[in-house]
Amino acid sequence: MDSVPDMLQKLKMFKNQIYQMDQRVRLYVSDRKKYGHPFPEDLINRIRAYETILHRYLAGFRNTELELWLDNLMYSLQVYEAIWKRMLEGDAQGSGTKRGKDPYPDPSVRSHPIVQKAFELEARQWSKLGICDTETEEELAARILEQYHEASKNLKQNEKLVLSYDLRDHRVQIKVRASE
Repeated sequence: MDSVPDMLQKLKMFKNQIYQMDQRVRLYVSDRKKYGHPFPEDLINRIRAYETILHRYLAGFRNTELELWLDNLMYSLQVYEAIWKRMLEGDAQGSGTKRGKDPYPDPSVRSHPIVQKAFELEARQWSKLGICDTETEEELAARILEQYHEASKNLKQNEKLVLSYDLRDHRVQIKVRASE
């Protein structure tokens, strides 16, 4: 049997493989002709087999860190397995067409650093001025990313993009300023 650090390393490796499989499933669902079927069942079976081995190992004593990592891995596997099943079943029924709102929106929109900074600035200004939220983060992302891409296309070497708060509209805008 492996040592405890080796077991922890293997659990971390399985966690990374879950994330990689999720990416492959999403790519497959987006374009079945371009990407091959990812077969998530193979990974699921390997992880469950390793779980059985670890439970035999942990039967006689407690290793809290190892148990926590195993519980975390199995919870992630359960969640992603349900997601993959829904995605692959939905893909088989609709062959890639979207039905209703996507329950897994594009993470790049909300996690874009400019959107996060703009939303924080806007929320700070609204609280200073006593204004209720007039714009959701998704609405801000749609508006600000468009401005950001347009402004960055026309950006010259001695210019930079800055966020500024417009007191008339009570919204954050992207402006081009000369760099110092």
